[in-house]
Parts: sequence; structure tokens; C-alpha cells
Amino acid sequence: MAQGHTQLKVDEAGPVVWARFYNPPEHLFTLEMTIEVENLIRRCERGGRTRVIVFSGSEPGWFVEHYDASQILAAASRFADLGLGSPPVGPVMAMARALDWLIDLFPAAGDALSLMMSKGLLSGLAQLVRFTRLLERMERSPLILIAAISGNCMGGACEFALACDFRFCLDDEEIMIGHPESLVAMPPAGGGCQRLSRAIGIGRAAAMIIDGRPVPAPEAHLIGLVHELLPASGFEGAVTAHALRLSSRSPLANRTIKDLLYRGTRLPYRKAFALEKEAVLRTSATKDAVDGLTVYTRGTLPDREAEIQRRMDLYEGRLIKFSGS
Repeated sequence: MAQGHTQLKVDEAGPVVWARFYNPPEHLFTLEMTIEVENLIRRCERGGRTRVIVFSGSEPGWFVEHYDASQILAAASRFADLGLGSPPVGPVMAMARALDWLIDLFPAAGDALSLMMSKGLLSGLAQLVRFTRLLERMERSPLILIAAISGNCMGGACEFALACDFRFCLDDEEIMIGHPESLVAMPPAGGGCQRLSRAIGIGRAAAMIIDGRPVPAPEAHLIGLVHELLPASGFEGAVTAHALRLSSRSPLANRTIKDLLYRGTRLPYRKAFALEKEAVLRTSATKDAVDGLTVYTRGTLPDREAEIQRRMDLYEGRLIKFSGS
């Protein structure tokens, strides 16, 4: 572990960073882990070297199980003990916006305040703000984020995986993925209803979330919840190969495409279509786009096999290195 991480094991080598969740024995998602992941993403973005972050488990058979229910219970109990019923939504949401603003301006102070709040009445607010903020931050990041799922992925862990751009999963029918929150009388807390319904459709998402039944990895792949199933033998190597290929893509294009996918698809059609046209105009004359188009349009080679190889080299990122501008 490095850079002050206690619940992540980070391996930084070249353009691909591996971040392994480490919170034994159950490897649960926590407020502390949420803060560490956001800080890692921020640092990798500023460093300029990293293009892809792979999130995985640190021990065989584990990913990150789910959000620590004991932290949620402690937060709920503190407020319930006051006998005031549900928290006042308006004032709490105003405090949430204030905390979010503070973190944007002064990240270290925001982290310290979040951890301090976690020990008091506003514990639930700190957890909700930081977790939902992290997932939204992931969608805005120019980095490609990969969930390498090699163990159960439930509740908050599923929400985290859905906020990643790619989900590669171990081909193991014992791995379960889903949202069991309805079993404890709650909806998903980190945008699970929204992201899951957009990933697999409202009908399938409703069946999973209302019933609370997780699905095994093969079914998750069948319905589009995970992108690809990979064998246990060479799992990390296969994920790394995907990550290295994706690391050759332009950071500028990544940021633009992710914005169109994650923000654009939540807008009315006409506004989303206008957003896409504007994005084309903004990016078409950039250095990355001109360099890419130059390589792509150099002309076909007379030898068909050589041309096929050239296109494959372009796909694998062997012909051009984008600057990100």
C-alpha cells in the first residue's frame, strides 16, 4: 500500500494502475475506502501518466463484498434514537451540497470533516455524500475505470462496479452480483436504481432490485450487467491486456465520450443530440483528432493482409500515442 492508503493496495506501473480493495476479513466498502478511491482517481488524473485504473480484490475469491451495513446502521440508529422520525430532507440536502462544495475547494479539509462527521449524528450524511460523489466523479473522469470482479459484488459494490466503464468478471457461477437492499427495507443508496436500469433495462432492474435477488456471474453476463466473463486461469493477465489496449485511447476522447454516455443519455433526446454535435465540433480540430485521422487515412496498403494488420495495430494502440490535448 502506498500514498497513505490503508484500504487499497495500489500497484502503479506504466499507464495502468491496479487498485486492490483491502479491508479484511470481509472486504466491505467503507467511508474511508470511498475517500481513498476518490483521492487515488484525483491523483492519477493530475499525474498525467495513468490512463486506466483497474479495481479488483486483494485476495482470491474476493472483490469488495458490499457497503459496510454496520456503518449504515450506526448512522440510522443515531438519528432514530432522537425519536424525530426521518431526517428533514431539505436541510440535510442543503448540508450535503455545502459539504460537496467544501470538498471541491479544499479536498483535505473535506476529507477530515467527512471522517469527523462519521462519528456523530451526521454520519449518514457524510457516507451518502462521499459515496454518491465518488460514483459521479468516476463517470466524469477522463480515466478508463475497470471493475475486475472476482468475488461477490452486492449493494454498494454493485453500484461501484456500475459506475466503472468496464466490468470484467471471473467466470464462476458462485459469484453473485446484485442489489439486496430491499431485504432491509431500503432502496439502493448510491444510484443503483438509475444505473442498473440504464445498464440492463427497467424490467430486469425492477425484478432484481424489488425482489432483492442477486444473479450469478453467467446470468449477469447474459443480461449485460458485466461485459465479459474471463477464466480463472490468467484472469488478471486478461484484464491487463484489455486495460493496456484501452490505455492507448485519447484522454480527451475518453472524457468527451463518457460525458455523452453518462450525462447525455439522461437528457431529452434533442438536447443530447445537440450535446453530441457540439462535442464533435470541439474535438475535431484538436491535436489528438488530427493525429488520429492522419494515421487512419494514410491510404490502404496494396497487400490485403498487411492492411488488416495495420488496422489491428491501430486498434491495439501500436501506431499512435495520443497526448490528451
